[in-house]
Amino acid sequence: MPNNRPGKRSKLRTKLYLTSGQLRERYGGRSKMWIERIMQRDPAFPRPIYIGRFRLWDEEKMENYERDVAARRVPDALLEEVDAP
Repeated sequence: MPNNRPGKRSKLRTKLYLTSGQLRERYGGRSKMWIERIMQRDPAFPRPIYIGRFRLWDEEKMENYERDVAARRVPDALLEEVDAP
């Protein structure tokens, strides 16, 4: 049963979603086809939910994905150290 007493806050969080246009803008104005390609090529890329004809991406999942991608990249300085004689 929901707790409707005054002064008590619900522990539910409001989720934020990105539209296709917002997602494309987030990645520098990419095309609609770019979204299709990255979903095909990268199984870790978050999948959208569908509400009617709209595709929406969970903003928290996108942020987690971006952190994971950044963590997988090896900084150029480390590569230069490995190649140094």
